[in-house]
Amino acid sequence: MIRLTLLLCLAVLSSCSNRVPTPGDFIFPVAEITPGTPHLETELINGDEAPIHNVVSDHPAHPPVSPAVHQPTAGNLKLTVLAFDSRTHNLQVIDNENGPGSGARNSKSAAKSKSAIAAINGGFFTPEGKPLGLVYEQGRKYGELSNSSLGAGIYVHSTASRLPAILPRSTWQQLSSPSPAHLLQSGPFLLKNGKTVSGLSITRPRERSFLLWDGNIGWALAHSSSTSLASLSKALAAQPITGFHIHHALNLDGGSSSDLWVSSSVKGGPVSTRHLWNKNVRNYLALVPSKQ
Repeated sequence: MIRLTLLLCLAVLSSCSNRVPTPGDFIFPVAEITPGTPHLETELINGDEAPIHNVVSDHPAHPPVSPAVHQPTAGNLKLTVLAFDSRTHNLQVIDNENGPGSGARNSKSAAKSKSAIAAINGGFFTPEGKPLGLVYEQGRKYGELSNSSLGAGIYVHSTASRLPAILPRSTWQQLSSPSPAHLLQSGPFLLKNGKTVSGLSITRPRERSFLLWDGNIGWALAHSSSTSLASLSKALAAQPITGFHIHHALNLDGGSSSDLWVSSSVKGGPVSTRHLWNKNVRNYLALVPSKQ
């Protein structure tokens, strides 16, 4: 677990490409975090004490701000974005172990089952209802690592490191004996290091669900009106969300699976993007207070 904590911290720092976040990068103000900052954790690694940068800042001058819904436009696209701070809220996987619809039947019911303030549909699944990729829920593993483009990225949250992150599949494969609390493999990347991703489809427009991360403590669950993957990537690269710099954007299952629900308790809520023709899905990401 100590090794996992260290590697996740290093992966988060390296994935940010040395970008230094500033207060203007976020919808909510946060402390600036730079290399050499005194915000450090230490752990014993092979008998030696090694410093680990803690990107979760508790700077008292910049207290966390509550989650809120934003609805920007990007060209002809309408976006629905629930931005949140990972110091106060985190995403938990809810998996229907016995197949789509066997437990939670939609994002709303998934959220209610965890007393969550929001939920969104998760990753892809096979015609037999099995997860197409790796999934962990409360430390319990489902599925296997997928090498397809639909599994290019991994959302992972380790309660030991307190560092939720979106990692490339190759980075995850380098971790030794990982045991995350929650993990969801999906893809493709829509943005990587703030840049568009080549090879994305220019056809098959449909509604999209996706996960956004600014490389630090800013996160968002997001939904878009009908578009191709390539067009969505281009729209996100223009950074359409005021005050939120998108570092990584990870595609989730879309089309008739796309389902974002936000409680009326959230500023800008309630929100539901679900249609009558939506199908049942295998898993969800639910947004809960970090103390849970």
